[in-house]
Amino acid sequence: MALGASRAQVLAMVMRESLWVLLLGLACGIPLTIFAVRPLKSMLYQMSPLDPFSFAVAISAMIVVSGCAMFVPARRASSIEPMQALRTE
Repeated sequence: MALGASRAQVLAMVMRESLWVLLLGLACGIPLTIFAVRPLKSMLYQMSPLDPFSFAVAISAMIVVSGCAMFVPARRASSIEPMQALRTE
């Protein structure tokens, strides 16, 4: 913001960078989960190991939780005063 960015641009930048981390985690986690489901099959009761509904709910929960976790630091970064940031640097 000290270099001319608006609050919305700072908020979008922080959210976008955090979204890449989420996508990387999902891209690595989903195949690993599918790979690890065979050994865990005996622990599942009356449920298919590759139940699409369970996968969808788990992925949706991850997206909602990480979205909330992204928003707090993004809002803090966009609300800081530019002069205060320059003084601390």
